Amino acid sequence: MLRKLKKAITKPHIYLRDSLLNKYPLHLTQGGGIFLGENHIIDICNCIESPFSPDFDIDIVYTWVTSKDDKWRKKRDLCSVEWSGRTVPFAMEESRFDDHSEIYYSLISVSKFMPWVRNIYIVTDGQLPVIPTTIRDKTFIIDHKQIIPEKFLPTFNSHVIEACLHKINGLSEHFIYFNDDFFVSREVSASHFFQSNDIASIFIGNKWIDRGNNTTATSVACNNCNRLFLERFGQTFSQYLIHTYVPLRKSYYLLAYKLWEDEIFSFLSNKFRAETDLNMATFFVPYLQFLFSAASPMIDISYYFNIRSPAASFFYNRLLDAKTTNNRPHSFCANDFSSNEFPKINCHDEFNEFAKRFYGCL
Repeated sequence: MLRKLKKAITKPHIYLRDSLLNKYPLHLTQGGGIFLGENHIIDICNCIESPFSPDFDIDIVYTWVTSKDDKWRKKRDLCSVEWSGRTVPFAMEESRFDDHSEIYYSLISVSKFMPWVRNIYIVTDGQLPVIPTTIRDKTFIIDHKQIIPEKFLPTFNSHVIEACLHKINGLSEHFIYFNDDFFVSREVSASHFFQSNDIASIFIGNKWIDRGNNTTATSVACNNCNRLFLERFGQTFSQYLIHTYVPLRKSYYLLAYKLWEDEIFSFLSNKFRAETDLNMATFFVPYLQFLFSAASPMIDISYYFNIRSPAASFFYNRLLDAKTTNNRPHSFCANDFSSNEFPKINCHDEFNEFAKRFYGCL
């Protein structure tokens, strides 16, 4: 009760929003669409995509961390003292490193709905997630030491890790980047991500980048990328990508390093997210692919919600109901953000109960 009163006084707009959410739930996807007729839109997408199915190998790359590892926590805590005051907001937010078994269910979603994927690589810092038996034979653990120069380790900055994904030994030219909280919620074909002529899909959201307000690590990194695009190509991009999986090509990672090697290496020493970061996997490389006619905008119906938010239960119920009507989106992101604003104690159990029901694990 005191927490709600404090929120009502200090953040009345947030308090009002959350109160209304309980009575009048959200009805928007990340792309700005309404929760009606997803199946019809996806049928149209499938008709457009299916004639252009690629015959080349496609891999998946995950980044994953768990703060339940004492050895890892000691390293993180030691570096956080040195980097205190040198990061962007929320860079050391505890929820960034929490583990709710998301990757286990994400891997199940890939096993069920993307069986055509060749290999799955999970990039970690000496940690080992639980891997479903159905997908264990094609899942490989990649340690940070295998792809990130030793002088930049340890790192707790996802932007740094993402900047080195192309160095995975044996990784295919075409791959799809997953955060561990990205989930596939229906069958998706390879042509949803890449077409037979090598063109990658780029899933653009309806959120606009505020160039004058660097309030988040993502906006800071996007604005840094746009500055480099403007200097070299005279062009910038005003919209974030949808917070879901991202189709990428290794050759465009290499091109980015060729064009901006100094700028990239200058931020790799950032132990946590900081003012000089570039978000390579989720903005820089996808839009670089677009600039060189190697990517084209496509539709991905994707739900996004914070598992600590009062709105989470609505999304859980919506997704479970959608199973019975075949009205599921392509994907969803069950994000964990701001444990200070939403100190929801049972979010872990609620998510796991939902995931077991949605993917038939009970």
